[in-house]
Amino acid sequence: AGGIEEQGLQLGGEVEPAPVQPDPQVPPRGLPDKAALLAGLGAPAGEPAGIPGPSLIIAFSVDCLACVAELRQMAAVETRAREAGLRVVWAGIDADFKRVEEEFAKNQAPSRPWRLSTTLPTPSVYLLRGDRTDVFTGRFAVTAALEEAGRQR
Repeated sequence: AGGIEEQGLQLGGEVEPAPVQPDPQVPPRGLPDKAALLAGLGAPAGEPAGIPGPSLIIAFSVDCLACVAELRQMAAVETRAREAGLRVVWAGIDADFKRVEEEFAKNQAPSRPWRLSTTLPTPSVYLLRGDRTDVFTGRFAVTAALEEAGRQR
């Protein structure tokens, strides 16, 4: 527990800069990649399948308290997303999809829920822009994704 010199460490000298690497485009461990996520999405009846253009896919469950809090803010989330040039897809993972539809009706949702057959932690948010995919998870995932979308714009 001596000083720096006693421990054999030296101060000073030249520091070599480390090259900056771009952020990886791979979702965190255990989460599906973009292709797997899109393959598991089912559009509401009467809507075209597929996700055209830049999008924010919000995977949620009505059993998730953080998700329900976001669902109560759907109109505000969709407004912020539109301002960032994004389409929002609310993707419910619940087996009992009637409960999802009831939650949307209760919150006077501005859009209809999509089904997601892929299991993942909720909330999870995929920000899709061209070849770039950013994934956010946890309680503040929607806020973080919207902030990132604003920076990328």
